[in-house]
Formats: sequence, C-alpha cells, structure tokens
Amino acid sequence: MTTPSLSEADVARLALIRYQLQTARQQAAAPSPVDNLALNTMQDAVEATLALCALRLNVTVQQEFDKLLGDVIAALPNAADFQGHKERMKTLNKARVGFKHHGNRVESGLIRQHLDAAENACSAFVVDVYGTELSAISMTALVTNARVRGWLDTSRQLRDSGDLITSVTDLGAAFETLRDEARAAGVSSISVRPSRSMRGWSQDKQERELNELIDSVHGLADYMRVYAMGVEPHEYAFFRAHVGEAHFILATDGREYFSGVYEGKQYLDEDTYTRLVKFVVDTSLQLDARRFTVPEWQGNAGYRVTRRVADAVPPPE
Repeated sequence: MTTPSLSEADVARLALIRYQLQTARQQAAAPSPVDNLALNTMQDAVEATLALCALRLNVTVQQEFDKLLGDVIAALPNAADFQGHKERMKTLNKARVGFKHHGNRVESGLIRQHLDAAENACSAFVVDVYGTELSAISMTALVTNARVRGWLDTSRQLRDSGDLITSVTDLGAAFETLRDEARAAGVSSISVRPSRSMRGWSQDKQERELNELIDSVHGLADYMRVYAMGVEPHEYAFFRAHVGEAHFILATDGREYFSGVYEGKQYLDEDTYTRLVKFVVDTSLQLDARRFTVPEWQGNAGYRVTRRVADAVPPPE
C-alpha cells in the first residue's frame, strides 16, 4: 500500500518504536526473571505501532489491545495476510498480562520468540501503512544535537557502503561530540591535577611510577565525567570494547579526528552495531535530561571568602 511521505512527527514516533524494540532486545538478553520485563516493552512497541497506523487509516484508537489490533487489520486491504501476526500478537499480549498482573513468568526462549514476532509484526504494519521499512527509520531522530546526528548518519552510510572501519570510528566521533557538549554545558566539569606530562624513553623508575599514577587518576576522572553525563556504566564498557576514542583535531571545526581501531572489531553484526548506536542515542537523551545553564563569571569582580555563624542552629550534642 503506497502512502504519502513521512512527516517529521511520523519519523519521530517510528524512531521511538525502534528504540522500544531495541530496548526490549537488551532486556530479553538479561538473566531470568529480569528478562520478562521485555514482554512489557515489546507489547508497548506493538501497541504504539498500531495506534500510529490507526491514525493514518482513520481508525478509532481503542483502549483494549485486542480491539485495536482487530480494527487496524480490518482496515487493511490485505487483511488476510495479517491473520498470522494477529494471533501471535494476541498470544504476546496474554503472556504480558499474565506476567504483569499475575506474576506468571515466561521461559527465556519463548520471550525471544515473542520478541521476534513483535519485531516482524511492527515491521509488517509499518511497511503496509507507511510504505517504508521500520529498519530504515533511524533512531538518530531522537538526538537533538545536529552534529551528533551527522556523525551517526555518516556512520550508517559508510557501513552500508562497506567502509566498516570508518563507520565504527564515526560512532566514536559521535560520542566524543556529546562529551564536548557536556563539558561546554558544565554537566561533566570534573578535572584533576596535575595535567598529563610528556613522556620519554629516558624516564627513571620513580618518574614512570608517577606517570602511571597520573594516568590512573586521569582514567578515574574520565570515567566520572562520563558517569556525570548519565551514561550507563555497563553499556559504556560495551561501547568502549568495540569503539576506540576519537580525538578531534584543533582548528577543524570538530569535523576531523584521529582514532585507533580495534583489529577485527570493525566487522560487527547488525545487532551489535544497533546496540552501539542506541548507546549514543541514550547518552544524548540522558544529557538532554541533565542539561543546565552554567552562570557566567561577572567580569573581574574577584573572589572572596565569607564566614557566617548561625546562632539559630543548635551545636552538635
């Protein structure tokens, strides 16, 4: 079914559905019984897909899932082709209700089957109603920083064209752009002293040990800066296991960088690559949630120390 081009609002909602499905995939990979949380997330994604399709098809959005599912399918010209999806989604909803309202756990293998069915159903509805593959909708629509979106888009384009190495390093550039934004916004303004020293081959043992200590302190500070951005530590470790740090070259407007590449890590499967992209998107969302305005210094007004004695506050016992 051919449909008009997607609006920005459509793209944003479809991007959020992709985000929900990817979140469900990560939840499904967790140990039991935590993996059962994926049932709620994947069913929410299916329901969001149905609601979005209902709007395009001029179908009333019903609160009851089975009724919404049936009404949307009935409005499709090839409704008979969706009967398999209908039954599988009704089975998924029963499993979700059983877990959410009655505590009935689902085995891990069955959860993954439900997830595959949910992804296939969402994709089929989007193709039929919106005329596009859900996988073609980028989660980068959820990123507010235009430069970060640019790096993520070029990474996808490079991966599709076969340039796997640069595709991976562009993910590093996207994350480093977010770190620069965080520093500018004061979100991760954590620093240490002394600065990194220049190293030479003639260092004696004491100087080497001092430099190792400095590196350790800087490593801790780097981690704290990232943590202040709201980054999930486990996913950051996963990201760093696949993507090296990008270092922007001065006076290039943040468009040139150099980066190391882990040998063999550039050959990522699609699930791993999508997880890395989602990590950057998550970081952007967390940074947006933690953004605050850093007050500017009032010229050279100086700095003074004040002392106050609060008589009304009782002393310690």
